[in-house]
Amino acid sequence: SLKKKSNWRWEAGEGKESDRRATMAAVDLSKLVKEKRFWAASFLIAWAAALQGHMMWLKRQDAFKDKFGDPEAPNKVTEQGHQQPPAGEQGELTADAEIR
Repeated sequence: SLKKKSNWRWEAGEGKESDRRATMAAVDLSKLVKEKRFWAASFLIAWAAALQGHMMWLKRQDAFKDKFGDPEAPNKVTEQGHQQPPAGEQGELTADAEIR
């Protein structure tokens, strides 16, 4: 039950009903924490959230590789070395802008 304490503020009454509700809530909470089903459900929810976060991270990594290329792939330019074509010959330009 609510009592009007002043013109602008309401407070809960100090009756047996509000005390009983608070006690029942505390008892229900302590029972909930002791139940194995509560912990199993909490673990399952946390695991699902972690899995979703990991999948989002993998998707972001794949998008980066699609945009900029795979950093683990061999780099054609740096691993072949810079070979200059002979002075009289012009190198052939390939589709990915390499001189051969």
